[in-house]
Amino acid sequence: MIIVDDLCSYGDNFIDNASILREVGAAEVYLLVIHTEDSIFKGNIFTSNVIDKVYTTNTLLSEVPEVWESRIHLTELI
Repeated sequence: MIIVDDLCSYGDNFIDNASILREVGAAEVYLLVIHTEDSIFKGNIFTSNVIDKVYTTNTLLSEVPEVWESRIHLTELI
């Protein structure tokens, strides 16, 4: 399953949605979001293990900590 949105801050809403998708049988859940704030790394989106990978752009996100490089794909737009 793919969750699509325009903005991600801490990601709590996405965790809730992904958890429901897992409960109804989704084997994999991906987040596709255009703008991601640096605060994503302060939230639980990567430690919750309900979202397999985040796909986003570099419009707001300045850098990805090495520990999370395997869980986020950053596409350059600017």
